[in-house]
This record gives sequence, C-alpha cells and structure tokens, in this order.
Amino acid sequence: MTSLRALERYARGARRARAGARCELCALAIAEQHRHVVDCTLQKLLCVCVACTLAFSGKKQGRFRTVPDRVRVDPSWTLDDARLHALGVPVGLAFFVRQSSTGRWMAVFPSPAGPTEAELDDGAWDAFAGDAALVHGIEEDVEALLVRRTRDGRCACFVVPVDVCYELTALLRTGWRGIDGGNEAREALEAFVARLAERAEVAP
Repeated sequence: MTSLRALERYARGARRARAGARCELCALAIAEQHRHVVDCTLQKLLCVCVACTLAFSGKKQGRFRTVPDRVRVDPSWTLDDARLHALGVPVGLAFFVRQSSTGRWMAVFPSPAGPTEAELDDGAWDAFAGDAALVHGIEEDVEALLVRRTRDGRCACFVVPVDVCYELTALLRTGWRGIDGGNEAREALEAFVARLAERAEVAP
C-alpha cells in the first residue's frame, strides 16, 4: 500500500468521523467508531458503514476488501536482531504488508517524519518467514505483520489489521518530541503495544 497516501486518508477520515462522516462507498452516515475497506486498485483506505463492511468481508479477490479486526500472535515465534538485519530492517519498529497489485512484500517504517517504505527481496523474505504459520496466514492488502523490538532485546510480533499500522504511524507523527521522541511518545508506543497484546488471540 502507498503508505503516505493511506496515512493521509486515514487522518482525514478520522477528522471527518468526528464531524459526522459518510461512508466513502455508499454515502450513508457512519459512526465515529467505524470499519475500513481497502481499495486494492488505488491502494487506499476507505471509511465505510456497517452494510459495506459486511458486503466486502471475507473477500479474497476483487477491488474492495474489508479490513478485519482480529489481532493474532504466536508466542513460540520470536525474532532477533540478526534476522531483522538479514531482511534489511535497520530499526526496531516496522510493519510488513503484501500487496496484491504487485505480489510483493513491503516494509514500512513509522517515524516522526511519516512512514518510509521499501520493497523486500523475495528470497530474503522467504528466509525470514520460514515456516511460520503466523506469517503465512496474513491476508494480503488488509493485514500486516507488526514488529516492535526494544533496545533491551524484547520483541513483540503481531498480525494486525492494516489500519492499525497507520493509526500507529499517525500517533508517532503527532506525539514525537526532540531527537529520541521523548517520554510521552515512548509511553504512548508502549501503551499501544500493550493494547494489542490484550486484544491478541494465539494463532493456531
């Protein structure tokens, strides 16, 4: 997904929802808390009503696909710095999404300046993912693998709805202070990851 465009649309959608938004597919009024659909052709996140959420749920093909709301984790699958560096990931916070339009995996790095993305080498990704069921169960376009690795070596990996990743990106972009982000941004990030852990279901 074109991350800058998706982030911009996510932020605009959140502002519209607070003011009384309408579904971007059928124009019905939507609540402040609403779901999203990915336009796989234009690579955009769309704010949608309940009816449109249901209409495109479970779709594996076609232009529109509903972003799921599940969060999954596999406690037995862990990452270390060596595996991330072999994939070409130099930082401890990133998410990975597979685009149906290209058939390739993209790495996106949230930062205070906004998201930076990079296309991944297929061989490197296959070596990274191995036989991990958690990774191979990710739905392209609408789900992502979110990796958070701290300086003390702790690592959290979740499969999350793709809109969660852009919510996190917006959080960092608005809350970052100074060179290292500041205590407020770090605490917000830790709280965000903790909420994901509370939501997460153990992947079969």
